[in-house]
Amino acid sequence: RAAAGGLAMIVSIGNLGGFTGPFMIGMIKDATHSFVIPFFAVAAILVIGIILMVLLGDPAKRQAPQGHAV
Repeated sequence: RAAAGGLAMIVSIGNLGGFTGPFMIGMIKDATHSFVIPFFAVAAILVIGIILMVLLGDPAKRQAPQGHAV
């Protein structure tokens, strides 16, 4: 059940991204009359995601606290 809930959450976030990405690109393009700035905005969001992944690390490699079972 936990795996199904996790997959549902991932799919939901992906669907939100599928809506907000093109909407954001269109909104910024209409404001700036250029595709350059919207693509830099998308690149910045991807870089933020990369930084978060590096900072948070792999949860499978984290050690469990002493005295607790995994």
